[in-house]
Formats: sequence, C-alpha cells, structure tokens
Amino acid sequence: MRKLIVSIVACVMMSLLACQDTKESDVPFNDISSYKKIGMQISYETGARWIEAYNQKNNIQARSTLSPYTISAGQLQEAVASVNSLVGVAFHHAIDENGEHHFIVIPVDESLHVWSNIPGRAYIDANTNREITREVARSWAQNYEDAHAGEIWFHFFGSNIFEEIFDVSYFSTLNIVPALNTSNLTPQLLLMIINEQLSITGRTVDADDPLVYDASSPCPPCPVEP
Repeated sequence: MRKLIVSIVACVMMSLLACQDTKESDVPFNDISSYKKIGMQISYETGARWIEAYNQKNNIQARSTLSPYTISAGQLQEAVASVNSLVGVAFHHAIDENGEHHFIVIPVDESLHVWSNIPGRAYIDANTNREITREVARSWAQNYEDAHAGEIWFHFFGSNIFEEIFDVSYFSTLNIVPALNTSNLTPQLLLMIINEQLSITGRTVDADDPLVYDASSPCPPCPVEP
C-alpha cells in the first residue's frame, strides 16, 4: 500500500513538472533573428500574376509592373541607417488630407515598434521619395486605419531582405507594388528591382526579369507593434 501511495505521488509530481515545462515552453519570446528573416524572393512570373489579379480586382487598366510608389537606393540606405540595430522595414498604408493613398517606409529597430518616438528615425513617403515628419506620417497612417478598420495596415519585411537588395549591382530604385495572391486571395505587397535596358557596344539588349520579393508579414496580425 505504501509503495502504491509513493508511486501515485511520484506520478503526480512528474505530471506537475511536465505541465510546468509545457507552460514555460509555450511562453512567447522575441527572437529578433526570426523577425530579420521575414520575406523572400519569389519568381517574376508569380509576382506578375499577382499584380494582374490586383489590377483586375481594383479595375486598374495599367498592366505595367511599374508602381507609383518607389524609394531610391540612396533614400532607402539613409532610412535603414536612421535607426540602431535594424530589424526590418514596415511599408504602411496612408491617406493624406486630400484623400490620396500613400505608402510610408518606416525602419524598425529592436524595440519592434513602428510608431515609437525614436530620435532621428526617418519616415519616407514613397509617393515622392522624400522624408516627412513623424507627425505627418502618423496622421496619414491614422487616416488609413480609421477608414480601413480590421484590414491590413502595413507589411513588414525583415532586414535580411534589404541586405540582399543592397547587394544587387544595378539596384537604383525599389518599386513597391500592391498585389493579390491568386491562391488564397490575400493582399500582398511586392518589392521589385527592375534592371533597366543595358547598352553594350552600341547594341541594346533586353533587361533581365525584375527581382521580386514577397512573403512579408502583414499587420494585422502584427509581427511588430504599431
């Protein structure tokens, strides 16, 4: 009988320890390296198909992959350098006082907050490729959030993607292109680098297919805090 009681107590203690281990392992933690890996290159064919799907859904006639939203290589380089310990970049939907849609490019550091007041952090308007103030950026973003409650407010790409982009020899402009995943009809945001036509000994050759990056993490659900 005593052995039975001891066995029962031992089993209970082991169960409690197992439960404790499970609870501890289920506790979420901020793995900065995981955030940095968000995003990847996809095929141009897939990107073009998704852009066409987005254009059709929104009655946009232009078939071109070129976008009204761009940021120059130099401006992007300065933006990501405006924060210490870059983790990634958020591309935030926004609406200005005239009702025009914008994308605001916002570097994110290890605080994982998009709108925390970090001294010197750059906010770039992708419509004009110019820096705007935090106050203007937040106001425009709030306009979009108010008009699109429950929808995606921004897309986040990890810093590893930008290291790869900066290594592209012909990178001069980053095109920011809305798209629609044709498999699950979810909104996407593509980053595209287009190699302009090259002139070789007076002969023009076709440009390579654009480089396309996707697999960003949308908000909501938010990978980083607004």
